[in-house]
Amino acid sequence: MISHLISIFVFVLNIIVLVYLGKLESVDCKCAESYKKTYIKVYSITSIVNGIIVPVLAIILHLKMVDRSHPPTTLQKILSLALLIWIVIFFIATIIYYIFAFQYINRLRDEDCTCSDSPIRKTWEVMLIIRIILFVITLTIGLFAVGSVRGVGASRVLTRGGEESKENKENKDKKKKEKTVTLNPKLF
Repeated sequence: MISHLISIFVFVLNIIVLVYLGKLESVDCKCAESYKKTYIKVYSITSIVNGIIVPVLAIILHLKMVDRSHPPTTLQKILSLALLIWIVIFFIATIIYYIFAFQYINRLRDEDCTCSDSPIRKTWEVMLIIRIILFVITLTIGLFAVGSVRGVGASRVLTRGGEESKENKENKDKKKKEKTVTLNPKLF
């Protein structure tokens, strides 16, 4: 549910950004020209398309791979890998977007670029800060989730306080006894 709200929020933000950048181009705002503006525009368009295509592809691949009666086909494996690679690339592009957008907005404000002064720019700035905060929270939760899943095995071995569980000690002792070779005194 929350992920749907965040997706809608990001979609709306990208529409606002595209409208704002289109306005700057229509009034021929020279002080707003920058390679960062071009990157922001391309990223916003890509983000809108990404927000539609990636979830659909993920659902289709998931539904096809849930059927455990047939192993995944080579095409499904390739598509899954391609989707994963795209997500990593888009993740990096998102970080670059945050940096460029923040720098771009600050430059427009600091240089007193009057043709760029608009309530939309202020809205974009506030929404960008909210989006960065949501991004950091989501990333933190994701890292904790991965860490807790990886730590499940360790938590079974260790009890509170870092001491070994009784079962684990008994299993280790049992394995040691199995490995220890006892000499038969009758042989000597």
